[in-house]
Amino acid sequence: MGADGISLSARADAWAVGAQLVAGWIPFPTRQASGVTVDDPTKARLDLGLATVLASFGRGEGLGFEAQLPIGAIARSDIVNGQQLDVGAGDLEARVRYLGRVGSLRWQVMAGAALPTGAYTARSGELALIENARYLTLGRGTTWALADVDLRLTLPARFGVFATSTGRVAVADARDGFRWGPEVRATAGVTFGPVVERLSFALGLETQWRAQSSEIDPFTSARLPSVNTGGLWLTATPSAQVRVVDALALFVAARLPVAQRTEGLQFVPSSGVFAGVAGAWEVLRPPPQVSAAPTAGRVTVVDYWATWCAPCLKLSPVLDALEAKEPRVVVKRVDASKLSPEELDALVPGATGLPLVQVFRADGSLAARLVGDEVFRVEAVVKEALQ
Repeated sequence: MGADGISLSARADAWAVGAQLVAGWIPFPTRQASGVTVDDPTKARLDLGLATVLASFGRGEGLGFEAQLPIGAIARSDIVNGQQLDVGAGDLEARVRYLGRVGSLRWQVMAGAALPTGAYTARSGELALIENARYLTLGRGTTWALADVDLRLTLPARFGVFATSTGRVAVADARDGFRWGPEVRATAGVTFGPVVERLSFALGLETQWRAQSSEIDPFTSARLPSVNTGGLWLTATPSAQVRVVDALALFVAARLPVAQRTEGLQFVPSSGVFAGVAGAWEVLRPPPQVSAAPTAGRVTVVDYWATWCAPCLKLSPVLDALEAKEPRVVVKRVDASKLSPEELDALVPGATGLPLVQVFRADGSLAARLVGDEVFRVEAVVKEALQ
């Protein structure tokens, strides 16, 4: 749950901590029987209010870890029984990930498990008869194996495309004998931005498939298909993000049903809305470089920067975007935060201060040295060096 196609990340060689909080609401006002909306005289409906807390730690590129926990409220109402409300935490999900980059393509693979930490309502066997006072909970009563793949490609003119896929399989039956079917979710979409005031947009199309589950007959102990589980859902997921500062962003998203077909009698969702905040902060960085030689065969941009240099920090996302959208360009950074003017001049003869950028052609020759406000012409200089 979040804003598709939008993310915050640290520099490739830095370790960072990340956090995200998303909250939203999805109504389930009707029920379907085998894909057909039923006329329900009881006017039964569900409403789901859900918040997800996510924490992560890892390198900007390389190994990382993350954990997320859903917390929510599920309300069921009808004209016969009134309203029932379940509030609590769901199952904790923990993953290890590896993130890499090839030119303008960023890829990420993750594997992990969902642990049965949330309260679980029995759905199968004799326990289901005992616990039927609780209609629904977020917990699913067993451990799941998780696998994820995420691909993001930056295109010219601030466009990008992304594709994600998530699969999960229950590794055992729940304590009441309920056997969940496997689940697969895939999303593809486009991104655009940033535009004015660091505003970005994304639009995804999500397909979710859940296989039919099975349960134990409380009277015969035989295993039977759980007739009201499983289905196929197609959902549009538009979102928008504004980057408040480099490390912090706010976003809003919607879930708009396009098509859905359920097995048996199930509640089906209508349009839902979400909002959240996400941040990523560098906590460990490698020792600063003292030099940066050009890379043979590629246009090399060497950025001399400092923590106290405001224009340097403003230039950093410009260089990140330039490197991401042009695979023939590599950006190298030299931390000059603790260098004296004399040391900087020894490193780059003739340097008069920061910000300072050198652009080298693919053959290693110097194309330009940009100082002060000139550094913001770097895209035009790189374009010339690529010709």
